[in-house]
Amino acid sequence: MATEEFRQPGKNWFRLDQLILGGSPLRILPLMVLSIFLAEFSVMLILDSVGELDTYAGALLDAVMLLLFLSPTFYLFHYRPLMNQYQARKAALERLLESEERLNTTLDAVNDGVWDWDLVGGSAYFSPRCRELVGCGPDEPVPALAVWQTRIHPDDRRAALVAWNDHLAGRIANFEAELRLPGEAKAWSWILVRGRVVKRDEDGTPLRAVGTIADIGLRKEAEAALRQQKADIRQLSHQLMHSVEMEKKHLARDLHDEFGQVLAVVQLGVEMLKEGHWRNQEEFQFHCDRLLASVARLRTEIRQTCDRLLPAMLEELGLAATLEWLTGEFSMQKTGFRIDFAAEPLEETPGGDGAIALYRICQEALNNVLKHAAASAVRVRLRSQAGGVELEIVDDGRGFVPGPELVSVDGHWGIGLFGMHERALAVGGKVQVTSEPGQGTRVCAWVPLLTEEE
Repeated sequence: MATEEFRQPGKNWFRLDQLILGGSPLRILPLMVLSIFLAEFSVMLILDSVGELDTYAGALLDAVMLLLFLSPTFYLFHYRPLMNQYQARKAALERLLESEERLNTTLDAVNDGVWDWDLVGGSAYFSPRCRELVGCGPDEPVPALAVWQTRIHPDDRRAALVAWNDHLAGRIANFEAELRLPGEAKAWSWILVRGRVVKRDEDGTPLRAVGTIADIGLRKEAEAALRQQKADIRQLSHQLMHSVEMEKKHLARDLHDEFGQVLAVVQLGVEMLKEGHWRNQEEFQFHCDRLLASVARLRTEIRQTCDRLLPAMLEELGLAATLEWLTGEFSMQKTGFRIDFAAEPLEETPGGDGAIALYRICQEALNNVLKHAAASAVRVRLRSQAGGVELEIVDDGRGFVPGPELVSVDGHWGIGLFGMHERALAVGGKVQVTSEPGQGTRVCAWVPLLTEEE
């Protein structure tokens, strides 16, 4: 077994240096002295047995004999241990360089910085990426730990210091804190600091800590956007419920005030005819005509109410004709208010939900113009665009500054702009609103065309 082990590929077949000396060059010195003494003693014995030689012949024989005796000794107990140690150090250095390269590649991939802090002496090492994240120049000395603590945002300082002190005291295994530091491009930069004490003295006092720093600005922006979106959705749901209740009230009022009155007239006329309260044929015909007119009025009011809920002509005549009718209805609601509508021939029509979304977006946009914009003219355009249908509504009103909260122009929340966005997103479309004070407002909505699945 031992012989086979020595003869395995990649292993030394002869290990006297390791078996006797353990491969350490410092331990071969006594053996080297002993080997030289024995070699010289052997040479002297051989020369004595040879007899008298001249000086040059004796010196040559002495040198050759020493070379023959000392070469194996130097090879086995000096050269081989030094070479083995050199190879071991070289392999260790290569592994270290490979590990360092792997670490640097990983840190570059995740875009993190590295820090190493001497907690006793106060000195610290910051990698170039770490310096960039914390706003420390390449040649600038790293400030003391106490200085960094003062630079943390006031709202984050207490939690970060509590976590740091708990880790130094050994109450938590690792230190981790999300905090803000002053940045160059913007007021505060969000970073994630992770670290751990890697060296303590016998009393448990921390001596050295290492860790990483990561930029989490984009994540924080996404979290803020998500929170805002959730708040917007809650507000929209509240407004939708309010709008549904208002629509029910309007419908109840229409049913009571308009339909109820007409039905009362029809009921009264039918009772008169039933009881025969007429004097001649002409009076009978008069009552019949009045009943027919009331029924026609009732039919007209029912049609108008249904059109307010969802116009039937959207399915019968199409999107372009319905929007033309809608713009005409709005243009008659205010004196001096005109709407210029034009529709290009559409290559294809949007899906049913897409057409309804564009109709509601146009309806909401025109409502906002009438209520808030103080505009005198509106331009409405319908055209094919990039695999879908685009609706553009431009007014010459007073305009406003669109904000992320998507409130209506007068500062009160409404379905308004946010509702337009939600309607478009629900059918795979999008809405872009651009406006400036005194420069009017442009609403551009796009929805995809009707797909085969639809």
